Order: sequence, then structure tokens, then C-alpha cells
Amino acid sequence: MAKKRGGKSETAHSRTNAPRQHNPAEFDQDPPDPLREILRFLGSLKLAVVLLLVSMFVLVVGTLLDDARGLDYARWFVYHSWWFITLTSALAVNVLMAMLLRIPWKRRHIGFLVVHAGLLVLMAGSILTFIAGIDGHVNIIEGGPAVDEVTVTERSQLTAVWRDGDETAAVDFPFKPGPADWPGGKTKNLGELDEVRVKVLQFYRYAIGELVWGEDPSGRSAPAIRIALIDRDGKQVQWNEDWLVGRKGIGTTMTFGPANLALQEVPVDSMLRDLLSPPTDNLGEKGVLSIYYKDQVEQISIDENVGKTVAIGSDGTKVEIVQYLAQPTMGPGGTLTSAGEEPKNPMLELRVHLPGGQQPLRQLSLAKTPLMDFSRSRGIECPVRFFYHHSAVPVQKAVEFFQTPDGKLSCRVGDGTRYKPHGAVNKGGLIETSAGYSVRLLQHVRSARQQRTFESVEYDPEWRRTPEAAARFEVSVGDKTYEMWLQRGGGEHGFYMVQTPKGKMEFVFGYTRAPLGFSVKLNKFTREFNPGGMGDASYSSEVEVIDESDSQDRKISMNEPLEHGKFTLYQSGFPTTADGRQMSTLTAAYDPGRYLKYAASVLICLGAFVMFYLRGRI
Repeated sequence: MAKKRGGKSETAHSRTNAPRQHNPAEFDQDPPDPLREILRFLGSLKLAVVLLLVSMFVLVVGTLLDDARGLDYARWFVYHSWWFITLTSALAVNVLMAMLLRIPWKRRHIGFLVVHAGLLVLMAGSILTFIAGIDGHVNIIEGGPAVDEVTVTERSQLTAVWRDGDETAAVDFPFKPGPADWPGGKTKNLGELDEVRVKVLQFYRYAIGELVWGEDPSGRSAPAIRIALIDRDGKQVQWNEDWLVGRKGIGTTMTFGPANLALQEVPVDSMLRDLLSPPTDNLGEKGVLSIYYKDQVEQISIDENVGKTVAIGSDGTKVEIVQYLAQPTMGPGGTLTSAGEEPKNPMLELRVHLPGGQQPLRQLSLAKTPLMDFSRSRGIECPVRFFYHHSAVPVQKAVEFFQTPDGKLSCRVGDGTRYKPHGAVNKGGLIETSAGYSVRLLQHVRSARQQRTFESVEYDPEWRRTPEAAARFEVSVGDKTYEMWLQRGGGEHGFYMVQTPKGKMEFVFGYTRAPLGFSVKLNKFTREFNPGGMGDASYSSEVEVIDESDSQDRKISMNEPLEHGKFTLYQSGFPTTADGRQMSTLTAAYDPGRYLKYAASVLICLGAFVMFYLRGRI
């Protein structure tokens, strides 16, 4: 407080209470620019740290997936996925914006700029490899032909091949199925080429296939049954389960463990009674012939009617019993004669006279194979059927199944002396045999056609031989559509033949192939073992590389790849072919971004050197 002067006093103003002086420059500053703030965020260190942490986590996940499910799985779901490419692109944007935000650049920025330029070049090389790179394998057989293509394991294709005049035509339908089973309902349309349309309906990455019998939509095929053997304790013998497939007009037999089985088609329903309970009395010396015509059944004694004609029905149809043959044999000019009097394979020669003055139909009836229809081989459909009974034909120790025209299944059981009718048999039915074992019917197909079926299996890193993928295709050719299961890579399940409007066509499911640009031929494969013969010490392939200019001998070993053209070949395996020849498997890789990655490594190292060792000099 100042002292009074002239009777008055004044209060001095403190500095803090002084009026605020405004800087005119504050009123001239522009408001924050949203675009620049976004660019600053994209180039910020915080975003870089977050992206790097996420990338490290993703790489760890990819490594774990590689160990657990294989490299193809890790590539598909991590390294070659759209979100991983997006993550890589975000890192590239962050690096680029970090460089641009420092414009105008100064000398002290040189190291920083060189390192970040190296990172951009590295990511550009990785993306180029992803887009245009090729990773596959080449199989060459010792002493075999030269190979000029690489099998690309990431891409599959269905190939259709057929004859077009004097030439072979083929169309390919490539697609990328991925390394995992497709979820239910997923399909992929592969398009149309040369009137062939293909659609993938189902895909299993690892599959085990087998041939089974399914229903033939045409209904023209013979029946089939799947059966199991049951022991005396009522338990199924695990190793004994099989299919019994009939033959049209002939039937079939098989030995099933201790049981004999037979399967035949019954041409008319009225014949079933004679089959289940065949006549055994009053057969005479030459047997009895059962004749089936429409709904009528006639039994004729052969002893009294050889050389005679018997009327069947009321429409004038007659059956002539031409001759009885105890041991039939073919004589001169195709005539039938008997080699002896003892009935070893008794047979009747017959003629069927149909109303209307037609030529009689020649028929043969054998007692041992009563259901065999000889008219089918001549393309003749005879309306009269026969069943020849003879005492010289012994009762079989077998379980015999019969399918009637309505598709129902019946059976009889023979014990060597007589037949015991079992009657109708349904799924799950149990038939006792004379040997004490039982036969269970597991499945019955009225008109059977062989089909492929596949079961998906989980990946196992301990597999000695990895099962291949399988796919179900829908193929349309013209106005016809076909479905087929195929397994990739060839083998018994790798192809399918079908008659189409374009002729007979073969479909093959395999890998896409790419040209090597040269040929490679295996001259010699060498395999060396560790001392004591425990494990492989090394293995190598001596190959001949052939291109347009010349050929040269080269060696490919475990640590010595072959670089030729745009491909690098690595020794990766040595399987053996089915015929025992040595095969060499070479991994073939084309990496168009390799030199960019090399250049990026040099830039990053150079930039780091400038930043840490030349900081005070520039």
C-alpha cells in the first residue's frame, strides 16, 4: 500500500489483475482440419503399435494352425485370407502416411525414410507373391519320361474328356475348394464350357472312399443284399460283412465264412412256391417240369412226355418237349447230344409254340440252374417260364435268396437233404444256417448300381500317407444330368465314365497344372542312411534339365535346390510307385516378389545403420 500524498491514497494494481492482452495471431489461426487429423491418425505411432501387436498375434495363430491342421489350412484361413491382406495393407498405409506427414523431409529423416521404404517394398513383394506366385510339386520317376508341368496344390479342377470325331476333346473346370470340409448347403457353380455344365455340391478335405451298391433309377439292374454273419453267441463277426450282388437272368453265389449264399431273381411270382418248397416225391427217372404261363402253373412228368407237345392255357400256346439230355454236350453243327445215360447235368430242350403261327421259340431248361434264362442272350422275351426238377440234383447246403418281380425278398435254407422255407425276409431279419451260424440281412437293394461313397476324416499329423480330398459334382451335358463322387489325385475313385449326348465321356478330378517352361527327367535317385541304418542321412536326385536351347545334368539334394527359369525345385520326398520304381517328389516354387523382398531387406538394414550409427553426422 503506498503512502498518502496530498491527503489521498491510491491502490496499486497487481500484475495478475492486469487486463489480458490478446494476441492478434490467435484470431487468424484456421480451425482443425478433419482430413488432416485422420491422416495424422493413420500415420501415428499408436496405430503402428496396435497393428504390429495384432500382426504378431495373427502370426502366432497361423503357426499353431500350421502345426495342428497343416500348412494349407494356415495359408487359406490366415496368410492368404482377405482380412490378412487387409491387415498388411493397413500396415502399408500407416508406414506411407508416417513418411508423408514429415514432408518437407530433412537430412535427419534419411534413415527413417529408408527403413520405411524398405517396409513398403517388403509388403509389396509379399502381395505380389500372393497374387502371382505358384507353389506346387513335380513327381518324376527314375528312368521314366521327362515332366514339363508343375502340379498346383492350391487349385483343383474337374476335367471332362470325350471323343469328337477323330480327335480327343477336353474341357477343364478349375476352382479353389479350400483346406476344410464345406458346410452343409454350400455349393459352387463352375460354369459351362462346350455344352458341359458343372456344379460342386459337396467337398471333403480328407476323405476315405468305398464302393457301395445303391438303387438304379432305371430299374434294369439285378438286386443286391448286404449281409452279416452272426456267431453262435448271437454276436456279429466284425470282419465278416459283405455285399452279394446278383446277375441279371443268371443269379450269383458266394461263400460267406462257413455259409454258402445265393441270390437270384424270380421271373414270375407263381414260381416262388416251387422254389421255397420244391417237389421231392414222384419225380420219376427224368424229373418233372413246372411250366408257368400267365397265372397258370402246370407240372409235366418228363418220363411220359418226351417228344410230345403239351397245351398250356386256353389261347393255343403249346410247349414241345423235344428231348431229354442226361449229360448235354454240343454236337456237330450246333446240335445238342447226351454224352451218357447217367444224369450228371440233366437238361431239357423245348420249343414254345405261340398263337398266331409264329416260329416256335427254342428254350433250354437245366435242373441245376433252373432260373437261368437262355432267351436273354438271343434278345428274345419268352412269355413261358420253366422250372426243371430232377432227383439227380442234390440239395445244397446254402441260404438262397429270391427276389420276386414286386421287389420282395424271400429265402430258403438247404441242409444237404432238404430245403426249409424261410419265407419273406426284411431288413434286420435273421436266417439260421445248418452250420449253426446265422445270416442277418443288413440292406436290400431291388435294382443295384455300384456307387461311390466317402467319409470325411479329421486331419492327423501322424499320417504316413495323407488321404486326398473328395467332391460330389453335378454335371449336365445337353439335357442329361449326372451326379458323381470323385476323389482328387487319381486312383480307383478318381474318374467316372458315363454315356452322354456327346458320347462316352470321362470325368477326372485332379489338381490344376502349370507349365514349368522346361522339362526335367530323373536319371538316378540316391538315398543314404545314417550309421547303423537308422534314418536317412541324405537323399538326392540326379536330373536332366531340358529346355529349348540345350540340356544339362544337375543334382538336387536336401540343401541344394535347383534354380532354372522362374522356378526353384527343392527335394522334398521319395515315394515308390505301385510297380516298385523309385519316384522323386520335388517342391516347385515360383516367387515373383522374391527380389523385392531381397531389396527390402537391404533397405531396412541400410536405414537402421543410418539411424543408429550415422545419426550425428547427417
